[in-house]
Amino acid sequence: MKQILCGIIVFVCAAIAQAQVVDDFSDGNFTTNPAWTPDLAANWTIISGQLRSNSTTANSSFQIVTPSATSTNARWEFFVQLNFNTSSANYVDVFLMSDQSNLSAATTNGYFVRIGDTADDVSLYKVTNGTAAILINGLDGITNSSANTLRIRVTRDTNNVWLLERDVTGTGIDYVSEGTQPDASFLTSSFFGIRIQQSTSSFFQRHFVDDIYVGAIPPPPPPPVPITEKEIIITEIMADPSPTIGLPDAEYVELFNRTNRTISLSGLRLTDGSSNALFPAASMSPGSYLLLTSTSNASKFAGSVLGLANFPTLNNDGDAIMLRRSDNRLIDSVAYTLDWYRSEDKSEGGWALELIDLQNPCGEQDNWAAAEASAGGTPGTSNSINANKPDVTGPKLEAAVPNGLQQVELLFNEKLNTDLGTIAVTLTPDVGITSLTLQKPALTRLIVSLESPLQPRQLYQVAVSNLRDCAGNFIQQDFAQSTFALPEEADSLDLVINEVLFNPRVGGYDYVEIFNRSEKFVNLLNWRIASRENGVLQNAVAITVSRLIAPRGYLVLTERASEVMFQYPRHEGRAFMQSKLPSLPDDEGVVTLVGANGQLVDEFRYARDFHSELIKDEEGVALERISAEAETQQASNWTSASSVVGFGTPGLINSQSRPDPLISPDEVIVEPEVIAPGSGRDEFALVRYQFDQPGRLANAKVVDHQGRVIRTLANNEVLGTEGFLRWDGDHDNESKARPGYYAVWFEVYGLDGNVKTYRKRVVVAPR
Repeated sequence: MKQILCGIIVFVCAAIAQAQVVDDFSDGNFTTNPAWTPDLAANWTIISGQLRSNSTTANSSFQIVTPSATSTNARWEFFVQLNFNTSSANYVDVFLMSDQSNLSAATTNGYFVRIGDTADDVSLYKVTNGTAAILINGLDGITNSSANTLRIRVTRDTNNVWLLERDVTGTGIDYVSEGTQPDASFLTSSFFGIRIQQSTSSFFQRHFVDDIYVGAIPPPPPPPVPITEKEIIITEIMADPSPTIGLPDAEYVELFNRTNRTISLSGLRLTDGSSNALFPAASMSPGSYLLLTSTSNASKFAGSVLGLANFPTLNNDGDAIMLRRSDNRLIDSVAYTLDWYRSEDKSEGGWALELIDLQNPCGEQDNWAAAEASAGGTPGTSNSINANKPDVTGPKLEAAVPNGLQQVELLFNEKLNTDLGTIAVTLTPDVGITSLTLQKPALTRLIVSLESPLQPRQLYQVAVSNLRDCAGNFIQQDFAQSTFALPEEADSLDLVINEVLFNPRVGGYDYVEIFNRSEKFVNLLNWRIASRENGVLQNAVAITVSRLIAPRGYLVLTERASEVMFQYPRHEGRAFMQSKLPSLPDDEGVVTLVGANGQLVDEFRYARDFHSELIKDEEGVALERISAEAETQQASNWTSASSVVGFGTPGLINSQSRPDPLISPDEVIVEPEVIAPGSGRDEFALVRYQFDQPGRLANAKVVDHQGRVIRTLANNEVLGTEGFLRWDGDHDNESKARPGYYAVWFEVYGLDGNVKTYRKRVVVAPR
C-alpha cells in the first residue's frame, strides 16, 4: 500500500512540475496530453476540436483543471467563444494560477481572467483565500453580444508586471491592451483551470474554449524581411464583371508571391490614387495566389480570398492600380486600358485581364490579355494564358521634354528600374544636374533637375548611360540620346496633318500622323485631336502628357502602337504616342488638330475617293500628304501610300512626298517627267506652277502623241500664286494610259486678258 501511495505522489509531483500546458483538443479528448480533471465528467465534452460546456444544471458552477506550475516570466493565451450575452450570472473564469484543484474553495489563492459579469468586460483578478479583487479592469461592453469570439493573452514579466490583452476578432492578430498592473502576491502555481457560472437553459452548452497555451514568454519573432518591389505582383484584374460569364459579379485583383519565402502583407495598401484599401495582418506563402476584393464580396469566392474595406472601384475603360508599403514605397503597379484585352467583345465585360508571363512582371500591354478560361477568369489560380514572354530588350529613350526652365522629362518606352544610383545623364551644351527622380507609378518618365536655366533657341542633346529597365536590361545604345529645345507657341499650320489611316485591316488600328513644318520645338501637352460634325467639334481627345515635336519632326497617334508598327514595317517607333482617337469612319470623315489654347491648327476632310484609282482595296492603305506646304484640303495633295513601303510610313517621310522645287515666276514644270503608275514608285506627276499674281484662270489637259485630249486636269480653274495639279497616268474615263509619250498643255489667262501657254513632256513607263 505504501508503494502505491508513493507512486501516486511521484506522478502528481511530476505533473505539477510541468512547465507548459498546450492543448488544441484536436485529439478529441481531455483525458490525455494533457490530462484534465473535471468536477463531473458529464459537464464537459469535445465538439469539433473544441472544449465545450455540457452541463444542463441551472444556476450552477462547474470547473475543469489541469496541473500547471507556470507562474512568473510567463504567458497564458487561449480562445473563448460565448454564444450569449454575458451577465452577473453568466460568465467564465479562466484561472491562470491556482494553488488548489478546487477553484471555488474558500482557501484558494491565485489569479484568474473573468470574461463577462455585470460590466460585460474582460478583467484580471487576484484571489486571496477565496476572495477576488480586481487587478486590471477591462473595457465595459466587450461581451455584450449574442456571439462573442475572443482570444485573450496575459503576460507576467520578470518584474511581476501583468499585461492583459484581448482580441475581439478571435484571430490572434489584433490584440488590444486592457492595461498593466504590478503584483507579486503569489509566485507559485499548481493548476490551470476553467470555471463556468451559468443560470438558465438559455446558456447551456454555449461555452467553447480552445488553443490553450501556458508557458514561458516566447522570444519575439524576428522582424519580417521588408517586402521589396516586384516580390508581390498583380497578376489578374477583373474591372468589369458584368455581364457575368461564369464568375461572381464582383471586381477583384489577384496577387502572386514570386519569392521562396512567406511574406507578411500587414500594412500594405491597394490604391487607385483616390481610394486606399489597407491590408490587415495576413501573409502569402511562396508561389501562392491571393484574391483581393471588397469585404462585401469576399464570401462570393472560394479559395484564398482577402476582403478589403474601401476596396478601390476599378474603372472599366482603364485605371492605375498600385500596391504600396506602409512607407509608400511602390511594390507593383498596373495601368491598364481597354486595348489590353486584345478583344473588343471581351472588353465589354465579364472577362478578366491576365498577366501572361509571371516572370516578366515589368511587361505592360504586351504582357497582358483577356483571360481564355471559359468562366471569364481564373481568380486565385494559375492564369489561363500563362506563357513564356521574357523581356530581353533594353529600354529606349523616346523623347526629352523641357518642363519649365530648370527641368527636363525623359520619356522611355517601358518601366525602369527604380535604383537610380548608377545612372549617368549628361547635357550638351553642358548644364549641371542636381537630381534625378523617377515618376511613379508609371516608372517610364525620368525627371532631370538642372542647376541653371535652359536658354531660348538653344538646341540641347541629352545622353543617358547605365540605365536599366525593370527587368534589368541596360538601355539600348542606339536609343540613348535625344535632342530638345525650349518649346515655343505654335501658330496655325505650323503643324499639319500629314498621314491618316482611317480604314485599317481586320484587327488593325487607325492612326493619325502630325508633321511639324515649322522651325519651332512644340510641346503638344493639352493639344486635342477631334472630329467635326455639322460644324461642331466632336469626340475630342486630349494629349495629357508632355510630348515635344521637333522641327521637321513627326508624331503618330494611335490606340495600339505595337500593332501599327507590326503591320507597317516602314515606321519610326520613337515617333509613336499611344492615345485614343476620335471616330474615323471608313468612307469619309474629318480630323481636326486643336492647340492647347483652343486655336484651330489644321483640319483634314478626307474621303476614300482621295485614294489612288489604282488601289482596288483601300483597307489598310494610309492616305499620305504629298506636299507639307500645299493646302491640306486640296484633294490632289493626297494619295494612297505606296505598296512598296507596305501602304503606310508612320513616323517617316511619306512614300508619296515630293520636295517642293524652286520655280521661277511665271513658270510651269512637270516632275517627275517619267511616271510608272501602279509600280509603287513615281506613280504620278505633279504639274507645278508659280505666278507673280493670284486670280489667274487656267485650263490644263494631258494629250497623247496624236494631240488627242485624254485627261482634263483643270477647266477654267482659279489659281493662286503657286501650287500644283496632279496626273495619275489615267484617262478621263478612269482607264489607264498606255506606256508612251504625252504632253501637258497648260493655258493661263491673266487679269489683263493676256494668254500664256505652256507645253511640258511627260512619259508613262511600262510597269
